[in-house]
Amino acid sequence: MPPKDRKVRFTDAAGEEFEALRGKHTSHKDKICIAQFVRVLRRLENPGDILSKDRFRKEWDDVYAVKARCGLRGYGIFHEDAFVIVKVAMKKSDDVPERWKKEIDQRIHSLREEG
Repeated sequence: MPPKDRKVRFTDAAGEEFEALRGKHTSHKDKICIAQFVRVLRRLENPGDILSKDRFRKEWDDVYAVKARCGLRGYGIFHEDAFVIVKVAMKKSDDVPERWKKEIDQRIHSLREEG
């Protein structure tokens, strides 16, 4: 269940992935993609905004995906007082690769163990 005052934060690994994508993708089109993703994150932080399933949806268990139209995805969970993004990646299709699911589940397990 989303907290009323939603904050968005990244785990260290997801933050590094996001920064790597920002550094790697420098064309005008890529910058628009990053801006779309950031805009969706800002809307997620505003409890008054309702996000469509195209931009934010439950993927499996308690894992949600934040989506930009260009394929940039952030996968995370509601943890304590925030939505915590544990993986950031560029996707080619709607299906989440199994190796990503395993990696995401491992990162969530570590996050929960940290407290």
